[in-house]
Amino acid sequence: MPSQTKKNTKKKDTEKNFLPFPVDEVAVGHAGLYHNPPEEEETVVDKDEGEDTVDDVVADIPLGMNTGGNTVINSETGVKAFVKDELAGNKDNHLPNTETGVWVHYLTKGIERDFKRTWEQSPKSIRPKVEATKKDREQGKRVLTKKEKNALLAKLELNYYQEDISSGKITIDDALSNIKAAHEEKTKLEDSGYFLSPKKTEGLMLFNWEKSINTVHNDPSASKLYTSNKIKVIIPSLWDNFYSKDEIKRPLKLTTEVSKSVLLLPSVAHTMKSFNEMMFDIDGFDIPLDTTEKWDAYLNSMMGIVIKEIRKTNKILDYHLVQKRTMGDMKPRYLAIDTVSKKGNRHEVFITNKEKINDKPPMVLTLKGN
Repeated sequence: MPSQTKKNTKKKDTEKNFLPFPVDEVAVGHAGLYHNPPEEEETVVDKDEGEDTVDDVVADIPLGMNTGGNTVINSETGVKAFVKDELAGNKDNHLPNTETGVWVHYLTKGIERDFKRTWEQSPKSIRPKVEATKKDREQGKRVLTKKEKNALLAKLELNYYQEDISSGKITIDDALSNIKAAHEEKTKLEDSGYFLSPKKTEGLMLFNWEKSINTVHNDPSASKLYTSNKIKVIIPSLWDNFYSKDEIKRPLKLTTEVSKSVLLLPSVAHTMKSFNEMMFDIDGFDIPLDTTEKWDAYLNSMMGIVIKEIRKTNKILDYHLVQKRTMGDMKPRYLAIDTVSKKGNRHEVFITNKEKINDKPPMVLTLKGN
């Protein structure tokens, strides 16, 4: 073997005993050379394939009492103006619509980021509001409790904030901002078809039944014939507000109410699982009652004699589903036949639940106005 070949082979064997000098990973500093390895490229892990890259935030900060935690933020006018007008006042962003809500929102985000902690429950100022929609109304959903409805109506009045304004807890601007927010929430509910009764004993309602009756009679006090006799209208104008609607789209809540009437149960039992979709064999009408002709035929089949007797002396204006608000009588529902007398044009309501007894229309109650 040539000597040159042997020499080169020896050199290569010797090189194997040395580690390569990392020239690309060395930098010159004030104390000489130091190791400066290149930064590793950041690897993005798909959350579906790898573990969660964000540390879990622990919800362990107690909120305490609902009221009493007052903090006054003394800031530059520009800061307040920006929070009030650009953040809280902007309907198109994702932020709360009050200044307090904006402050608490960003405080919460900062605590979560820096300390990996948050509140046990969402503070009320940043709690997501239930946005009522027409679909919710059509499905008969209750989007506010009675207590929440009363609180919302109270927040529309400046007197609600007077004590906090006097004590310096909030400013007059804060109060006006809160009134505006409450008014917007009320408007959304009303635009969706809900009625916020001013009576504290009533919750969020699907109908403004008093207005409906007053309108039919062209009398602002016509509904008092019901209320003064402890009668509550569950569904006013049964045809318009119930039977004219597609059976599939009717709120189950209203269908259940109708089923509590002996007279009206046969018209809805076939749509209810609780009645095993029972079909009643009654001559004179066909279901579904999807036309006014079928609705009239049903009433005549179920209580033709009653209607005939009433029409001798009265003009029938409408039919309502009602409830007696007296102890022991609140479970059943009744059909109210709303009329005016042909003589004297007096408001009279005939409330019944059955056909004839001994050839006489069995009225549960007859209401007569002045």
